[in-house]
Amino acid sequence: MLPYRERGPTCRGLTPTRACVAGSRARSLGAVSAALLLAAPVWAAGGEVYWFGANTTGRGCLDAATASALAATESEGGLLGSRPVVQVSASGGELFGAGGHSLLLAEDGTVFACGHNQFGETGMGTTQGATLVPTPIDAGNLGERTIVQVAAGDFFSLLLADDGTVFAFGSNEHGRTGLGSDTGATLIATAIDPSQLGGRAIEQISAGARHGLLLAGDGSVFAFGHNIVAQTGLGTTTGSTLLATAIDTSQLGGRAMMQVSAGVQHSLLRADDGSVFSFGSNSVGATGQGTAASNTLVATPIDASVLGIRPVSDLSAGAGYSLLVVPESQGGGAAAIGAIALVRALRTRRGLGRRRLRVRAKSKRDGMGTASTRCSGQVLLQTPPSGPAVAATR
Repeated sequence: MLPYRERGPTCRGLTPTRACVAGSRARSLGAVSAALLLAAPVWAAGGEVYWFGANTTGRGCLDAATASALAATESEGGLLGSRPVVQVSASGGELFGAGGHSLLLAEDGTVFACGHNQFGETGMGTTQGATLVPTPIDAGNLGERTIVQVAAGDFFSLLLADDGTVFAFGSNEHGRTGLGSDTGATLIATAIDPSQLGGRAIEQISAGARHGLLLAGDGSVFAFGHNIVAQTGLGTTTGSTLLATAIDTSQLGGRAMMQVSAGVQHSLLRADDGSVFSFGSNSVGATGQGTAASNTLVATPIDASVLGIRPVSDLSAGAGYSLLVVPESQGGGAAAIGAIALVRALRTRRGLGRRRLRVRAKSKRDGMGTASTRCSGQVLLQTPPSGPAVAATR
């Protein structure tokens, strides 16, 4: 969730608006998260990790706590050895304040962390100092499970295991770890309380600034953490939700959800028919409801008038803005990942320029596209109506 300010012209709106995308001669991206990105070979035999931006508290895994990089720089290998990395996730610290840490998922399911560790968010079993190079987390509670997804929030982390179990560690403040507590810190990966999941296995996780979202195999969504601006979708703006709790589904029309994304103070959901729902802070129009006032208390359809009948194939919630991808071809669901990756990763001197993208696709669990598909995608952007755009991604 490391922010940057994009100077110069940009695309803004209270409802989804066609975004402008700058071209690049850099390697095609497998995935990105804030200041970390994966090089093209990540989906094959590669998997090296690159970083750019502020390295405060060692969040960039550069074996230093003060260095910064203005261009993509290969991170220190640390204890990774020859393991290829298949996913990264980075946090910028509490609402872009002090802190910030990164999680790296190796191909063999081993999780590495680096960065701020004041609240145990790197999962090392300690709250001392900062972790400056990729270091394996304490896996004592994981048993024989293999981790398949990682998500770094502000001062906390979430892991998803191959059997659908969710683990958390870091600050428990506001219930952001889903462990039933809002005090203290959890120093190593610990299974969240599943009492309200109804026996469902989780298939996707997403960590926001102070809340988390879980997507179950049957398309139901659960949330936990701070409710201050309704980012948990439970219909309230008071207190905290300490355990994973089913969101209010009154506006979903019986649809099953296929994707969740937790932003800094709002959340996005993508349904099986490609429609998008949002909830949380809407002070700058981040929820895409066509207004910039009050909060959206429960999952509500966004204003999709500009989309026509086209389904959304990928989405991401950031800091006061949202990104949606609409493919131009039927196989473009996977290409949406690359399109969003470029928008997140690129910073240009003159602002973003509109171009068509050709990116390598990766298959998604809803079957849209294959690993060898190439197609083009259009990116839609929901941003504040005025002022410089602030980009912060999970």
